[in-house]
Amino acid sequence: MTPPPASITALASFPVVDKAPFYKPHGNEVELFEHAFHNRLPLLIKGPTGCGKTRFVAHMAARLQRPLYTVACHDDLTASDLVGRHLISDSGTYWNDGPLTRARCAKAASVTWTKWWKRARTPRWCCIP
Repeated sequence: MTPPPASITALASFPVVDKAPFYKPHGNEVELFEHAFHNRLPLLIKGPTGCGKTRFVAHMAARLQRPLYTVACHDDLTASDLVGRHLISDSGTYWNDGPLTRARCAKAASVTWTKWWKRARTPRWCCIP
């Protein structure tokens, strides 16, 4: 299998871990996330750059014993970067799944997007199947 296109930098595909990464709750966000997850409700996580949105999602993925897929986003990101595309090799044309398709095939129950802005340092797309 060929590596993903250069336009996508896969940051991590965390396996299910026994111990959740450290996260200090600042309110009832853990209970709200668990309630939304178990009831398959959408949840918006919003905050300034560096406030811990991605860390919180990583913590919750481990706490819920679910794998986490994370992808760096950028200004030139296209739908085919996320969904997948046909690629050409020596043996012919083949389909290469993008991270969104791989997460969906893993029966994703939750997809979390962090919106990126030009001033953001490293915006992320996270998915907890």
